[in-house]
Amino acid sequence: MDLGELWRLAQQAGPFASGLLLYLYLDERKERRRKDEELKEVLTRSINVIDGVKETMETWLNIFGRPRQR
Repeated sequence: MDLGELWRLAQQAGPFASGLLLYLYLDERKERRRKDEELKEVLTRSINVIDGVKETMETWLNIFGRPRQR
């Protein structure tokens, strides 16, 4: 539901209901934003782990040499 639809519904419902509907809409948006931030944090940590593994593998290859191709 977009804000326009919510506004039309709220106008039909009356002042108390319209305030409640607006509160619920804003709360849902805040929750979605929080989940987006959590996902961003998880993805950032995952990328950092992958970068760390890549650096470790490159270090091992530099120390022990690259495997021979058959």
